[in-house]
Amino acid sequence: MTEGNTGGCTIAECPEDSAAAHRKQRGEGKPEVFNFLGFTHICGKTRKTGRFIVKRQTIHKRLSAKLSELKQELQRRWHQLVAEVG
Repeated sequence: MTEGNTGGCTIAECPEDSAAAHRKQRGEGKPEVFNFLGFTHICGKTRKTGRFIVKRQTIHKRLSAKLSELKQELQRRWHQLVAEVG
């Protein structure tokens, strides 16, 4: 990511074909990933046509926390009567 006159914000390089070629010439790897609005944004390509897309995945930290919370609730209900659980 590069930082310009954006007041501290970072701007990701658009990784289309020309940008990918420029990154390769500079010896850089894949474009950066970033977390925004609860998702991890990843640059990628479609399987069918190879066109550029932005993949969005749930932030791993949030997903793990929610699954852990769900596991604890299920363990709490494990030995309760069906009538109590509903």
